[in-house]
Amino acid sequence: MPDGIQIHGPNQFRAQVRRNGVQHSKTFKTLREAQQWRRVTDGKVSAHEFVDLKQLKRTTLGQACDWMLEGSRAGANANAKNIRA
Repeated sequence: MPDGIQIHGPNQFRAQVRRNGVQHSKTFKTLREAQQWRRVTDGKVSAHEFVDLKQLKRTTLGQACDWMLEGSRAGANANAKNIRA
């Protein structure tokens, strides 16, 4: 059996991906579906496409605004003045 995929009864294949302290798992009817999902999910997590939603939920609007202004992320474009206001 491929690494990260387990058999859980007839037509039940559980795929797992663990990277950077993040764990994802999903159950599929076929081994091929489980392998494909595992490859795609592993690629997303390893390629830093993964967004930790826990951090987003903890961030307030005020913190996000401070982050935007402190790091000069508003830039010097025409909209920067509106962003700072």
